[in-house]
Amino acid sequence: MQALVKTLPGPGHVELEQVPDPHPGPNQVRIRVYACGICGTDLHVLHDTTINRPPVILGHEFTGTIDEVGSAVTVFKPGDRVVAETTVESCGACYYCVTGNHNICANRLGLGRTGNGAFADYLMLRQQLIHRLPSNIDMVDGALMEPLACCTHAVCETANIHAGDQVLVIGPGAIGLCAMQVARAEGARVMIGGVSRDRDRLALASRLGAEQAIDAEKQNLQEVINDWTNGNGVDVLIECSGSAGGIRAALKLVRRQGQHVQMGLSGKETSIDLDLVTNRELRLLGSVNSKWTSWERALQLLSTCRVTTQPLVTSVLSLTDWEKGFRQQETGVGIKTVLVPDSNLANVQGLIEKRENREEAAKFIDFR
Repeated sequence: MQALVKTLPGPGHVELEQVPDPHPGPNQVRIRVYACGICGTDLHVLHDTTINRPPVILGHEFTGTIDEVGSAVTVFKPGDRVVAETTVESCGACYYCVTGNHNICANRLGLGRTGNGAFADYLMLRQQLIHRLPSNIDMVDGALMEPLACCTHAVCETANIHAGDQVLVIGPGAIGLCAMQVARAEGARVMIGGVSRDRDRLALASRLGAEQAIDAEKQNLQEVINDWTNGNGVDVLIECSGSAGGIRAALKLVRRQGQHVQMGLSGKETSIDLDLVTNRELRLLGSVNSKWTSWERALQLLSTCRVTTQPLVTSVLSLTDWEKGFRQQETGVGIKTVLVPDSNLANVQGLIEKRENREEAAKFIDFR
């Protein structure tokens, strides 16, 4: 089968290769990949700025259809439309695993980094990781289920958000736009901040329900926040950019005893003013990956149209064009680029042509 492989340690060393087709063990299913989104983590693997274990197939934001099941699999069958959690393996015995927090197990293997991922024709996973994709979610939009699940984990399980809270999201990428929508679904009032190159993303955030979408290079974000919160600062700040400067500046925007939730990864050590955390009694929280409960909540939010991922998919490319897709994602072209195995291009093109707004959908197609 065709697969995008990190072949060796170090920056670069990513190649499109032919590798053997996988076959499931007793407790596994084989999934034919339909589509897979490019994530910032994939870029970190490319540049070797995050943990990875080559040779490994990249990709973890995917949808697919089960085409083969192992002898012990009873819950799923061939033909099921599915998405999956990204913990390929965990120890199953540590405190975090037995309490349902396998996303932070010290021995966790992550899909597309330390375990084979979904930039391929086929993917093999344990049945415990699989979730059915509701019939009213199409297979391209569903490829963003993984970032949405990460956001439900951050907003609903890590942060302590209440209805009416004033929430600031920093970074209007796919993660930030999903986090903003989840926070609104929880009853929060939400503002989002970015920079001038995020103009289109900020405009989309306004259409998706942000009370204000602020270009921090044109407006003084501190002044805007003071005006919005009567000088108190926001109840919760969700940092999705991973920018070192943004992280340091964000702490000053949170009210005393407020929460800063860090989702964005910077790929390097970042210094912050801990005296500011102490003197303001801030709750500084990290949120990483997702777990079963966050996936189920995310599926409910998407299937009931309380959040949407369709406007976030701004380019669909063949897996062969992965280099173009990675450049788009790295330079901020559009919001989310989705790669499709070459063997599935005709199916994806047909699906998108059936969207109700064909003229708008046509903007998202970029086949060679």
